[in-house]
Amino acid sequence: MLKKVKKTIWDNTYDYIPTGILILRIGDDTYNTHNHWKDGKKQRLEDQLNDFIVGLYDEYKVRKDRKIYWEREKLAEQERCRRQEELQEKLEIERNKIQKLERDALNWQKSQIIRAYTEASKKAYIDKNGEIKPGNEFEQWVTWANQHVDRLNPIR
Repeated sequence: MLKKVKKTIWDNTYDYIPTGILILRIGDDTYNTHNHWKDGKKQRLEDQLNDFIVGLYDEYKVRKDRKIYWEREKLAEQERCRRQEELQEKLEIERNKIQKLERDALNWQKSQIIRAYTEASKKAYIDKNGEIKPGNEFEQWVTWANQHVDRLNPIR
């Protein structure tokens, strides 16, 4: 065992001085297992070797169980994340379907309004001018408006 002795009051460096006491240490105190055996006045380290081997085995079991636990936790977290992503994906698909439905409904409604408007315009033009002559500007406008209505209408 080494004794830690500060070199100076102002310096944070240390010298380590041998104490003559032999210690066998396993890891740290993380898992609350007995982790060190040392020479003492009543009991020599040589007489504690069986306990040390048992301590090694206990530490191994504890660490192995901890590793298995954390691996299971990691897998469970990955599964939770996968399910969350899957749910988000389904929600996004549903959101897109709703937006398309609403957009199609609005386009259909616009197409109905424009179609009614062009029919009313045709009626007003005929009432005023008697007939729509092929190739004139109004007839071209009605053709263009009907083509636009057909493009706009999602049902067609």
